[in-house]
Amino acid sequence: MFESQFILHPTERFPTCHAANLALLSDGQLLVVYFSGAREGSADSAILLQRYQKDGSWSKPEIIQYEPGRSAGNAVLMPLHDGKMALFYTLSYSHRQVSWADALIHYRFSRDQGVTWGEQHTLTEEFGFICRQPGTVLANGEWLLPVYDNRGGGKPAYPGMGGNEGSVMVTADQGLHWSRYGRMVADAGLAQPCVVELEPGHLRAWLRTRNYWNGYHADWACLYRCDSHDNGRNWEQPARTGIPNNNSSFQVRRLAGQQLVMVYNHQPGNLRSPLNIAVSYDDGETWPVQRELEPFDSSGNEFSYPAVAQAADGKIHIAYTYLRTHIKHVVCDLEWVTGR
Repeated sequence: MFESQFILHPTERFPTCHAANLALLSDGQLLVVYFSGAREGSADSAILLQRYQKDGSWSKPEIIQYEPGRSAGNAVLMPLHDGKMALFYTLSYSHRQVSWADALIHYRFSRDQGVTWGEQHTLTEEFGFICRQPGTVLANGEWLLPVYDNRGGGKPAYPGMGGNEGSVMVTADQGLHWSRYGRMVADAGLAQPCVVELEPGHLRAWLRTRNYWNGYHADWACLYRCDSHDNGRNWEQPARTGIPNNNSSFQVRRLAGQQLVMVYNHQPGNLRSPLNIAVSYDDGETWPVQRELEPFDSSGNEFSYPAVAQAADGKIHIAYTYLRTHIKHVVCDLEWVTGR
């Protein structure tokens, strides 16, 4: 089966939108968050939330984070134990032109499935770190949130500063104290690590290339991969994969049948199409099954920044940016992906 619809249509207040993330709650609810405003980086940008309803439609957008004059960026919902949920989000503190090099990651907790949210906490004390990919509760009970360093605007322009590398934030006391681990970096630089726990203590991360931003080489036009064998404290040197990447976001999640599913732009160039879904049966060593969700568009139209989650009924839900004016929602099953 395959169905699709638009979650958000442009309005006067919210003419553009970007960077959806999905979360499946313990009661079966599916939620989506994204940022929306006049444009990416505009001072009126807010974090919006919508709920997937029993009739297959989406609720009206709710503003769950808006601070006038502070541009809101990538947001992540992280379901926790006992019905608790965390919202991580990026705010820029630029004084004039917005720069994500001036961003901080903040977070709030909800105990009622996202109806209300508690006070704001600050995750990163250093400016320039951004979240994008889902967090996870590890087998040992620790919480892990992947982050990336965007100091220098994503370019290594400032001596003595970082940039272009992934890392993880880990807490062992349910968010009271956090520590950052890892420097996942190679070639043109890397960003937006997506982490899956393969088995207790063994984590695998995939990362977006910074090809085209920091020079260009055909060998860099791919996703990178690295492992940790100590719950994210130390990471192997990232290695190139055979999966093309266009310096844009992607997402990898574990399915109930233990397969991995990836949604990404199958594109080594700098366009953000086509958008593909792929399946791995060996923890991401190979991806033998691929199917197109959106076709290649030579005019530059964008289908990007996908999020993916599997519901209890086995259906796969995907949300992504469609032309920067809509968030699109696709529902399919594994049989549609594999063509069986």
